[in-house]
Amino acid sequence: MIDLRPRQLAAVESLASRIVVAAGPGSGKTRVLVERIVRAVLGGRLRLERVLAVTFTINAAGEMKKRLSERLPRAEVEAAAISTIHAFCASLLREHPVESRVDPGFRVLEEIEADVLKVRVIDALLDRRTTEDPTEFAEFARNFNMPISDTLLQAYEEVLAQGGDLENPESLMPPATEARDHLLRMAGILAEFHTQYRAAKDRLSALDFTDLEQRAWALLQDDALAAEAGKRFDEILVDEYQDTSRLQ
Repeated sequence: MIDLRPRQLAAVESLASRIVVAAGPGSGKTRVLVERIVRAVLGGRLRLERVLAVTFTINAAGEMKKRLSERLPRAEVEAAAISTIHAFCASLLREHPVESRVDPGFRVLEEIEADVLKVRVIDALLDRRTTEDPTEFAEFARNFNMPISDTLLQAYEEVLAQGGDLENPESLMPPATEARDHLLRMAGILAEFHTQYRAAKDRLSALDFTDLEQRAWALLQDDALAAEAGKRFDEILVDEYQDTSRLQ
């Protein structure tokens, strides 16, 4: 076993139902998480197949598996639910393609591929709006101090991260504001972009990372499915929790 400082040891050995480890970069948070798993498995408190360990990059998930494989049987580690949050969401959707209404053979768009597709869709949408009503669109565009496509895509990501409903642009509006008309027009563009971007992904039989999160969340609103998923795990550990969005 590795040496731990008193507060690290407390996090490793605690039986509390919810634990948050707050510490600076490079202070050993992942080491504590790995040590907690190892000691619980070797001590008989947990079985590795009953642990869900989630992180946010493929490299981080690989590093976690590497560290665990140094202390536990490699085959068990490779079979365990230790992955990125997006890989976990994808596995849930593939297990329940009918309920989640996805093509079970869907592919996941890499971040750069999704970004290129978004730019293509937003540029086509803005070009069409400019052609249809150049005067109105020019007035709308005057309110932006950076490229309008960049602003809209940033707003789109923020709305999704906060769980906003792009099917209902009115729901995105603040209670009262002088800029309501401008914001409502912007919300309408975002809603149209959302529809067209989704159609572009459907043509590719693809989902992006946000789709994985949203559809997994929607799937788990079914109490029976949520209970079924929950029964698989006795402990859930999240690395780099501070980087999570509200949706995650």
